Amino acid sequence: LPASLGNLTGLRELDLAQNRLSGPLPPGLQRLAQLEEVLLFHNQLSGRLEPWWGRLLKLRRLVLSHNLQLGGPIPDVFYMMPRLQ
Repeated sequence: LPASLGNLTGLRELDLAQNRLSGPLPPGLQRLAQLEEVLLFHNQLSGRLEPWWGRLLKLRRLVLSHNLQLGGPIPDVFYMMPRLQ
């Protein structure tokens, strides 16, 4: 995913599921404060979930399943996100 994705500050939904995307989740996503839904399942994303996800306070749905290269613990911030289901 390109770092420039972080420039889409008004983006509310990001659906790039099943696109054979690879590499880490770009930290630029943390600038997308309006995001409500992120669907990135069935790709080849790698790395780990970082605490910056906690800055996305409007996020209510995050689906990252079937990205076998994603690993590590789920950061505590996910348990404190008010709208995340």
